[in-house]
Amino acid sequence: MEGFDPVVFTTGSDEHSRKVERAAKAADLDPEVYAGKMAAEFVNQWKTLEIDFDHFIRTSDPKHHETVRELFERCRKNGYIYKGSYTGQYCVNDELYVNEAGPGDPCPECGRPTETVTEENYFFKLSAFQERLLELYEKIRSL
Repeated sequence: MEGFDPVVFTTGSDEHSRKVERAAKAADLDPEVYAGKMAAEFVNQWKTLEIDFDHFIRTSDPKHHETVRELFERCRKNGYIYKGSYTGQYCVNDELYVNEAGPGDPCPECGRPTETVTEENYFFKLSAFQERLLELYEKIRSL
């Protein structure tokens, strides 16, 4: 179409979460088998809704692993990745960290109790991009 930029529509399924693990257990299925069934269901729903996509990415796909490893390594080499730990409240249902909640407090989205989680993880240093992002947001807002 004239006047529009070409778009590549990518969608997919995140298959690595406490929610997937618990749903698979409740269905008495291996998490990988459960995730495969859910991915197929997502694809079928997109077709039913007549929504076309260019790529459907599963986080369990080896190509996805390769791409993430490459991006992670580039970010690490540039000093944007650091190892740390986190303890806080988490809503498994909404896959949401809730900063203002205490142990067992309800999730502000769904009302279910939050769980205290502690994770050692790698973090992205988003603060390194703060000024550039704020400038970009301001530029977009003024359009």
